[in-house]
Amino acid sequence: MLMQKLFKHLVSRQMVLRRIGLWQIASRQIASRQRASQQTVLWLILLGILLAVLGRGCPSAIAAEMALQPERERITAGVAAFHQGDYPAAIAAFNAAIRENPNSAVAYGDRCLVRIYQREYAEAIADCTQALRLDPRNTEAYLNRGLAHYRRDEPDAAIADFTHLLSLTPHDPRARYNRGLAKVAQAAYREAIVDYGEALRQAPPQDHQMLGQIYTDRGLAELLESDRQGASASALRSSIADFTQAIQLDDHNARAYLNRACAYHRDGNLVAALSDFDRAIQIDSTYAEAYFGRAMVRRQRGEAVGAIADLRESVRYFGEHPELAPDAYRQAVQLLKQWRSQTSIG
Repeated sequence: MLMQKLFKHLVSRQMVLRRIGLWQIASRQIASRQRASQQTVLWLILLGILLAVLGRGCPSAIAAEMALQPERERITAGVAAFHQGDYPAAIAAFNAAIRENPNSAVAYGDRCLVRIYQREYAEAIADCTQALRLDPRNTEAYLNRGLAHYRRDEPDAAIADFTHLLSLTPHDPRARYNRGLAKVAQAAYREAIVDYGEALRQAPPQDHQMLGQIYTDRGLAELLESDRQGASASALRSSIADFTQAIQLDDHNARAYLNRACAYHRDGNLVAALSDFDRAIQIDSTYAEAYFGRAMVRRQRGEAVGAIADLRESVRYFGEHPELAPDAYRQAVQLLKQWRSQTSIG
């Protein structure tokens, strides 16, 4: 029973990190994740912004075009700074664009996204709200404001924005996917599973990274649903199938391996769970959750020394950013002290 509670805590910890870390599917306005598989997305992002900027003037109104030129230059500079990871410079450039044109919905919307990366969620919400006042059909502003609400643990507001976005763009898989994340935050797992399913149907079939992330999160919702009292075994089997599909799409999806390991453990398959934790750590040698999970399995298998070694690594990597999951960090520290004491006594 204790071991099962620890694994439930591990799944919960993943959801905390999901809110803070992985959200590239949500933020395709001007962001780049610095990976080769996303270069096409990046160029589409930049093209979309340039079209939005260049399309604001009238070709026949030369004076109006010239008046808008400084704003466009500032926005272009902000996009470049954002792409380089220089968020303060990006903010400064978008501030300058807004001074040039206080009615620039593009500048407010872009600054909103940068503020999300800086974890300034209240300010991001204010910027996206202003962008929507200026342009009520700004779909990216609804997407990013919803994300900012989600990061602030405001799933109701996030769901409202994602739902409105779907009324404007019914076939946007990002809206479905992110609404699924917010539904999971509400513990509405079945509703989240439906949204993830729609996102899978709408996502580009060639975008394996997007598909892999959606399969991983649908599997996680199914895993959480399977832990509810009275839930059928089919939810657990479905979660394993989804994690497997995510891995087939991307063999370096460490989160899919981690989640499938948790599902295998839930199913009593310790050998498969241990193998998947091994693979997750092989992909990401700083993966605190994977070390934590493998420590639990090794402890259960009677491998005390190996379990303590893994838990030590978990404490080490949790401790690098304890503010992200203070409860997980404290629990890992307490367990390490307890296991060391028990081993020395034995």
